[in-house]
Amino acid sequence: MLTLMRVKMEATLLFVLINLRLSTAGDAFHWGYHGANGPTIWPDHVPTCGGRSQSPVDMHDVRYNSSLGDINFSGYNATGTNMYQVKNNGHTIQVDITKNNITISGGGLVSLYTAAQLHFHWGGNSSRGSEHTLNGKQYPLELHIVHYKTSLGTIATAAASGQVDALAVLGFFFEVTPSDNEDLSPILSQLGYIRYANSSNLVSLSSDFSLKSILPDFHGHQTYHRYSGSLTTPNCLEVVVWTVFENTIGISERQLAMLRGVFETERGEMPEKLLYDNYRPVQALGSRKIITNTFHWSYEEELNTGPSHWLHHYESCGGNRQSPIDIPNEEKVQYAKDLGFINFLGYEEMRVHKLKNNGHSLQVDISENFYISGGGLGARYQAAQLHFHWAKTSNRGSEHTIDGTAFPMELHIVHFKEEYGSIIKALNHPDGLAVLGFMFKVSSADSDSYGKLLEKSSDVSYYGESTNTSLMQLMQLLPIKQDNLTFFRYNGSLTTPPCTEAVIWTVFTEPISISEKQLQEFRKLHHIEKPSIPVTYGTIYNNYRPVQRLNERRVLKNFPFSIKNFQFSTASRTISAGSMLSVAISICLLIARNYH
Repeated sequence: MLTLMRVKMEATLLFVLINLRLSTAGDAFHWGYHGANGPTIWPDHVPTCGGRSQSPVDMHDVRYNSSLGDINFSGYNATGTNMYQVKNNGHTIQVDITKNNITISGGGLVSLYTAAQLHFHWGGNSSRGSEHTLNGKQYPLELHIVHYKTSLGTIATAAASGQVDALAVLGFFFEVTPSDNEDLSPILSQLGYIRYANSSNLVSLSSDFSLKSILPDFHGHQTYHRYSGSLTTPNCLEVVVWTVFENTIGISERQLAMLRGVFETERGEMPEKLLYDNYRPVQALGSRKIITNTFHWSYEEELNTGPSHWLHHYESCGGNRQSPIDIPNEEKVQYAKDLGFINFLGYEEMRVHKLKNNGHSLQVDISENFYISGGGLGARYQAAQLHFHWAKTSNRGSEHTIDGTAFPMELHIVHFKEEYGSIIKALNHPDGLAVLGFMFKVSSADSDSYGKLLEKSSDVSYYGESTNTSLMQLMQLLPIKQDNLTFFRYNGSLTTPPCTEAVIWTVFTEPISISEKQLQEFRKLHHIEKPSIPVTYGTIYNNYRPVQRLNERRVLKNFPFSIKNFQFSTASRTISAGSMLSVAISICLLIARNYH
């Protein structure tokens, strides 16, 4: 009984505290989520709602912080009669926690925090509802579990303290599932008793309900983002350490409809107004940084997830046989007359392939029965996929460089050794994959072949989107429709994590022509899922790994003439007029030998 009285006194104190701060010129501001009392005018009546560290925010460009561990949930499995009491306060459905033995710690939190209450934010339909967004994506529902710093005594005194870490709020997104989430039933089943706001009913949840039951399945690993912010309702005090999880909770449309069936108005108040869209729009992040406890590799060094950090999470990325490399000058490139030429099998067949945005590149998953052989490979390799690497501008973008020269884009066609059966199995062997690398040069005219491919690129603008290509020949994507392409050869690795050293690399000398306009189409692709709110970030560019050490590896070539005969540049590549005859003779001799 004393515990219940304490909770009621704390809630009353916090209510009085907030309303005193909401008084302007003697008149209380009755805030809401719609119309004249909505979030856009809160700062006009509550100056603290116009602060520089407001919540919620859109979480993007998050920086990995290796010091963040898992949150420790203590007492989250606690149950008991009258321990959890649910109410409709006119702004949300809230569950008050009447005992102070539920706490969180760890995960970068410098103090112990005690759970005080939890509540929800939802939308009028499932396209919106959450307060925070993740890379511009809004979820249909968000749960907040509010904790106060235990040393400050109560939630009211903590909020009044002004300490930037006085409160710790855990945020959880919900995703729609086909079936009900039975763990939510203890709360949702009570909504009929509190349909109207500020009802005298204070309904206790079943005695076997616990907070742990509604947490997401972390599958052994918590993934969360952390930043300093504020309460998301007036008086918007900037006293909150926010922890927003990527691990989501399931809920059915039927259960969401139950939430949308409660009222923000009191019984008898007219007109009756349903309670929905009770979320504050995202606020400016300003100079604040958002950190995360989970490493998702990227190409962005400033996020602590770029190429220089890969080796700390993927051991192979620090190996001695890494790719890409700078193809060295001729003193270090040896002509290997036994290499011959690559044979392209099936590359001239007209097929439909799958085009997709994999979050790091534009990728084409290749239909079966496309192979390469010859060229010193010693076996037949089956084509699996192709993808591209490019930069923000055309002065570079290729992963490999040739004698220090970079190109605006590079195509990789990935093959696995036929006898291994799949890419996954092939990665267990040093000769498992054969990847063909082609450089690009900028031309004044559009490429017809790449124009057809890019016609579909708008259908895969965002991560996870896919479509089918038009009928196309893989050979049309190559620089010339012949088998006598000159190339460099070396043993290397995947150029993305896990950087497995299982690749025989073939980097061709003849570049592919493409226009600047077409390169811009690649730069319009996004590494984020399609957002719910307008965003100005998230495009893919500079998706290339810097060149790696050659170490003791040899680079070979299948042509006998000097590399100095080639004039490489990011805009074009020509063969000097004085060397044209010797180059032609060398190629003819090589072709003749290869076909005898």
